[in-house]
Amino acid sequence: MHDSFGLRDLSGLPWWILTFWGLGILAVSTAFVSLFFALGRRPGRAWASEIPPVASRDFLVGISGLVNSPLEAGGTVKLLDNGDEMFPAILEAMRKARKTINFSVYIWEPGKVSDMVFEVITERAGRRRGARAARRPRLHAHPERGARGPEGGGRTGTTA
Repeated sequence: MHDSFGLRDLSGLPWWILTFWGLGILAVSTAFVSLFFALGRRPGRAWASEIPPVASRDFLVGISGLVNSPLEAGGTVKLLDNGDEMFPAILEAMRKARKTINFSVYIWEPGKVSDMVFEVITERAGRRRGARAARRPRLHAHPERGARGPEGGGRTGTTA
């Protein structure tokens, strides 16, 4: 006696399992055909006849189309090496803000920098009538310290 499962055994399965099985086969087949065959309104083959110099506008237009983002010119860029250069630049930009300050980070730990950023934000919000500043704490887990409650540094507050 063997424990293999053959196609004859499919007839004994409920209809809903067979439906999902069929949809799975159809999805995998469709993905395979779509990835490896040029069907429909697609070019049979695409290649670059020449690659423009990196500093040229043609290169920027090509990259813009590749990432589906509009091409914008102007502005300046300054490479900031680490936190010693980055945080003073962030604080200065916040101090010079004319209308709004939108500040969002993925990982934020409580501490001196957090307090300095929140201080600038609340100070700038205090200059505008009806402005408010608030900190939205998030739960996070640190691999060495385990799960912790809502934190984020700074002081929560609202100014009118």
